[in-house]
Amino acid sequence: TPHSAASALAHAYAPRQLTISVKNAIGRPVKSAQADYFNRQYSVDGLGNIRLPLVSHTDRVTVTAPDYYGHGLIVGSDTSSTEVVLQKTHENWLFRLQLLTYRLLRSIFP
Repeated sequence: TPHSAASALAHAYAPRQLTISVKNAIGRPVKSAQADYFNRQYSVDGLGNIRLPLVSHTDRVTVTAPDYYGHGLIVGSDTSSTEVVLQKTHENWLFRLQLLTYRLLRSIFP
């Protein structure tokens, strides 16, 4: 039918969006993060978010950043947003102190 054809075209040209919020272990945005999705690279915005078009029912996304371990996740067409916490490959003493303070504050003020 003409209506279903128009709906399919609209879906193809304006797919649903997935927002991935990328943070480090102390809750700060990782501003150098990128997502690999269908062999394309998507960069994080200034707030630490990556926006991807959802093109099928389930897809694999890999989020990476320099000095952090990569993180893979499976997203579905019913997902509109998710959060990824990247772990640093080498934590210096200042970062460890910040992490300890962050965890302490989160346990006091959930």
